[in-house]
Amino acid sequence: MAMRPRTSLLLLALAWIAPVLLAGPAAAVDGVIELNDARALAGGVTPGDAAGYPVQITQPGSYRLTGDLFASGTNETIVLVTADHVTLDLNGFSIRCLYVFTPCAGNGTGRGIDGSGHTDITVRNGIVRDMGSIAIYLGAGGRVHDVRAIDNGDGIFVSDGEVVDCHAEGNLGWGINAVDAIVRNSHARKND
Repeated sequence: MAMRPRTSLLLLALAWIAPVLLAGPAAAVDGVIELNDARALAGGVTPGDAAGYPVQITQPGSYRLTGDLFASGTNETIVLVTADHVTLDLNGFSIRCLYVFTPCAGNGTGRGIDGSGHTDITVRNGIVRDMGSIAIYLGAGGRVHDVRAIDNGDGIFVSDGEVVDCHAEGNLGWGINAVDAIVRNSHARKND
Protein backbone atom coordinates (compact mmCIF):
# COMPACT_ATOMS: atom_id res chain seq x y z
CA MET A 1 0.00 0.00 0.00
CA ALA A 2 1.43 3.39 -0.96
CA MET A 3 1.84 6.13 1.65
CA ARG A 4 -0.34 9.14 1.40
CA PRO A 5 1.40 12.50 0.88
CA ARG A 6 0.25 13.87 4.26
CA THR A 7 1.61 10.84 6.13
CA SER A 8 4.93 11.19 4.32
CA LEU A 9 5.20 14.85 5.28
CA LEU A 10 4.32 14.08 8.89
CA LEU A 11 6.98 11.37 9.11
CA LEU A 12 9.54 13.66 7.47
CA ALA A 13 8.75 16.43 9.96
CA LEU A 14 9.05 14.04 12.92
CA ALA A 15 12.37 12.71 11.64
CA TRP A 16 13.66 16.27 11.46
CA ILE A 17 12.30 17.46 14.85
CA ALA A 18 12.93 14.32 16.97
CA PRO A 19 16.72 14.80 17.33
CA VAL A 20 16.16 18.39 18.47
CA LEU A 21 13.56 17.38 21.06
CA LEU A 22 15.60 14.47 22.38
CA ALA A 23 18.93 16.31 22.63
CA GLY A 24 20.18 17.29 26.07
CA PRO A 25 20.05 21.05 26.65
CA ALA A 26 23.42 21.47 28.32
CA ALA A 27 26.26 20.07 26.25
CA ALA A 28 27.59 21.55 23.06
CA VAL A 29 28.75 19.33 20.20
CA ASP A 30 32.28 19.19 21.62
CA GLY A 31 31.12 17.98 25.08
CA VAL A 32 31.54 21.39 26.70
CA ILE A 33 28.63 22.45 28.92
CA GLU A 34 27.35 25.89 27.96
CA LEU A 35 26.36 28.52 30.54
CA ASN A 36 24.38 31.73 30.23
CA ASP A 37 21.93 33.69 32.36
CA ALA A 38 18.89 31.71 31.21
CA ARG A 39 20.59 28.41 32.12
CA ALA A 40 21.67 29.83 35.48
CA LEU A 41 18.12 30.91 36.31
CA ALA A 42 16.69 27.54 35.20
CA GLY A 43 19.19 25.50 37.27
CA GLY A 44 20.30 21.95 36.61
CA VAL A 45 23.63 22.84 34.99
CA THR A 46 25.15 19.98 37.00
CA PRO A 47 23.55 17.63 39.56
CA GLY A 48 22.55 19.61 42.65
CA ASP A 49 22.57 23.01 40.88
CA ALA A 50 19.50 24.90 42.07
CA ALA A 51 17.73 27.51 39.96
CA GLY A 52 19.33 30.94 40.18
CA TYR A 53 22.74 32.00 41.40
CA PRO A 54 25.26 30.76 42.22
CA VAL A 55 25.66 28.39 39.30
CA GLN A 56 27.02 25.28 41.06
CA ILE A 57 29.57 23.27 39.13
CA THR A 58 29.59 19.94 40.95
CA GLN A 59 31.31 17.75 38.35
CA PRO A 60 34.70 17.82 36.61
CA GLY A 61 34.67 18.90 32.98
CA SER A 62 34.69 21.84 30.61
CA TYR A 63 32.22 24.71 30.79
CA ARG A 64 31.83 27.70 28.45
CA LEU A 65 29.88 30.94 28.77
CA THR A 66 27.59 31.80 25.87
CA GLY A 67 26.47 35.06 27.48
CA ASP A 68 27.16 37.28 30.48
CA LEU A 69 26.37 36.08 34.01
CA PHE A 70 25.41 38.70 36.55
CA ALA A 71 24.42 39.03 40.19
CA SER A 72 21.80 41.47 41.29
CA GLY A 73 23.10 41.77 44.85
CA THR A 74 26.41 42.47 46.51
CA ASN A 75 26.37 39.21 48.52
CA GLU A 76 25.61 36.96 45.56
CA THR A 77 28.32 34.64 44.23
CA ILE A 78 28.00 33.94 40.51
CA VAL A 79 29.84 30.61 39.96
CA LEU A 80 30.59 28.18 42.79
CA VAL A 81 32.90 25.31 41.80
CA THR A 82 32.65 22.34 44.15
CA ALA A 83 34.59 19.82 42.04
CA ASP A 84 38.21 19.33 41.06
CA HIS A 85 39.45 19.33 37.44
CA VAL A 86 37.19 22.03 36.01
CA THR A 87 37.87 24.37 33.10
CA LEU A 88 35.68 27.48 32.80
CA ASP A 89 36.07 29.38 29.54
CA LEU A 90 34.47 32.81 29.85
CA ASN A 91 34.55 32.93 26.05
CA GLY A 92 35.01 36.72 25.99
CA PHE A 93 31.94 37.34 28.18
CA SER A 94 31.77 38.87 31.64
CA ILE A 95 30.77 37.84 35.13
CA ARG A 96 29.63 40.90 37.05
CA CYS A 97 27.48 42.44 39.72
CA LEU A 98 24.83 44.86 38.53
CA TYR A 99 24.11 47.80 40.78
CA VAL A 100 21.84 50.79 40.58
CA PHE A 101 22.63 53.03 43.53
CA THR A 102 25.50 51.49 45.49
CA PRO A 103 28.60 50.00 43.85
CA CYS A 104 28.97 46.29 44.57
CA ALA A 105 32.76 46.36 45.04
CA GLY A 106 33.69 46.24 48.71
CA ASN A 107 30.05 46.25 49.81
CA GLY A 108 29.37 42.55 50.15
CA THR A 109 30.57 38.97 50.19
CA GLY A 110 29.71 37.98 46.60
CA ARG A 111 32.47 36.35 44.56
CA GLY A 112 32.63 36.13 40.79
CA ILE A 113 34.11 32.62 40.68
CA ASP A 114 34.70 30.69 43.90
CA GLY A 115 36.73 27.51 43.57
CA SER A 116 38.39 27.68 46.98
CA GLY A 117 39.07 24.30 48.52
CA HIS A 118 39.24 22.51 45.16
CA THR A 119 42.17 21.71 42.88
CA ASP A 120 43.02 21.98 39.21
CA ILE A 121 40.54 24.68 38.21
CA THR A 122 41.24 26.82 35.16
CA VAL A 123 39.46 30.10 34.37
CA ARG A 124 40.23 31.84 31.10
CA ASN A 125 39.33 34.39 28.47
CA GLY A 126 36.97 37.02 29.89
CA ILE A 127 36.15 39.69 32.45
CA VAL A 128 35.08 39.56 36.10
CA ARG A 129 34.01 42.94 37.41
CA ASP A 130 32.18 44.84 40.14
CA MET A 131 31.93 41.93 42.60
CA GLY A 132 31.27 42.67 46.27
CA SER A 133 34.22 40.59 47.41
CA ILE A 134 36.77 38.65 45.32
CA ALA A 135 36.64 38.39 41.52
CA ILE A 136 38.29 34.93 41.29
CA TYR A 137 39.30 32.74 44.23
CA LEU A 138 40.93 29.42 43.30
CA GLY A 139 42.48 26.66 45.39
CA ALA A 140 45.65 24.64 44.84
CA GLY A 141 46.73 24.27 41.24
CA GLY A 142 44.36 26.99 40.05
CA ARG A 143 45.12 28.68 36.74
CA VAL A 144 43.84 32.02 35.49
CA HIS A 145 44.68 32.94 31.89
CA ASP A 146 43.71 36.01 29.89
CA VAL A 147 41.24 37.42 32.41
CA ARG A 148 40.55 41.02 33.41
CA ALA A 149 39.52 41.58 37.05
CA ILE A 150 38.19 45.14 37.26
CA ASP A 151 36.63 47.18 40.10
CA ASN A 152 36.02 44.30 42.54
CA GLY A 153 36.55 44.11 46.29
CA ASP A 154 39.71 42.09 45.51
CA GLY A 155 41.07 40.76 42.21
CA ILE A 156 42.54 37.32 41.51
CA PHE A 157 43.67 34.83 44.19
CA VAL A 158 45.58 31.70 43.21
CA SER A 159 47.46 29.23 45.41
CA ASP A 160 50.18 26.97 43.99
CA GLY A 161 49.11 27.65 40.41
CA GLU A 162 49.56 30.38 37.81
CA VAL A 163 48.27 33.71 36.58
CA VAL A 164 49.13 34.37 32.93
CA ASP A 165 48.22 37.27 30.63
CA CYS A 166 45.86 38.81 33.21
CA HIS A 167 45.01 42.39 34.11
CA ALA A 168 43.75 43.52 37.53
CA GLU A 169 42.70 47.15 37.84
CA GLY A 170 40.69 49.33 40.20
CA ASN A 171 40.10 46.64 42.80
CA LEU A 172 39.60 48.01 46.31
CA GLY A 173 42.02 45.48 47.83
CA TRP A 174 44.78 43.53 46.10
CA GLY A 175 44.92 43.08 42.37
CA ILE A 176 46.69 39.72 42.08
CA ASN A 177 47.44 37.58 45.14
CA ALA A 178 49.54 34.60 44.08
CA VAL A 179 50.70 32.33 46.91
CA ASP A 180 53.48 29.95 45.80
CA ALA A 181 52.30 30.62 42.26
CA ILE A 182 53.72 31.81 38.95
CA VAL A 183 52.68 35.17 37.55
CA ARG A 184 53.64 35.88 33.93
CA ASN A 185 52.89 38.72 31.56
CA SER A 186 50.24 40.17 33.89
CA HIS A 187 49.51 43.67 35.15
CA ALA A 188 48.09 44.98 38.40
CA ARG A 189 47.45 48.72 38.59
CA LYS A 190 45.39 51.21 40.54
CA ASN A 191 44.42 48.62 43.15
CA ASP A 192 44.47 49.51 46.85
